[in-house]
Amino acid sequence: MSEKHLVYLSLGSNVKPRTEYLAAAIDLLKKSAGKVLKKSAFYETGSWGFVSETPFVNNVVLLETTLNATDLLKKTQEIERLLGREKKGKPYTSRKIDIDILYYDDSVINNGILTVPHALLQKRKFVLVPLAEIAPDTVHPVLKKSSLQMLDECDDNSLINKL
Repeated sequence: MSEKHLVYLSLGSNVKPRTEYLAAAIDLLKKSAGKVLKKSAFYETGSWGFVSETPFVNNVVLLETTLNATDLLKKTQEIERLLGREKKGKPYTSRKIDIDILYYDDSVINNGILTVPHALLQKRKFVLVPLAEIAPDTVHPVLKKSSLQMLDECDDNSLINKL
């Protein structure tokens, strides 16, 4: 029997129909990566790192998977491609779907391909608000702070609206 891992993923889209892209990504995760145990509400927020006329919709899911971290990364990238995400030279651009691995169990991974916990999660309110909704007491394995503590200490002043 394969070992099961608990993984938190952040999903985002700012290309309409935004919530439909998120729902399709969650459906594909269920079909190909594991069991979705929890999912946050959808939250609308402005772009982060670039200017966009269309706000993002974001949420966080808790996934139970038997995939190792690298295979999970490949699977999330495959789902992004299936849903029409185009890779561009700039790191921050409009996108139909973006899936980031926030946590993979309590692992700390930095292998040049994948960094877990996600390097910027503690700086991004659009990640922390939905993460704190479904995992308020989950502790960052490096910072040793809970989701709620990180949200409370976050300097990001972005407006976030629950949909």
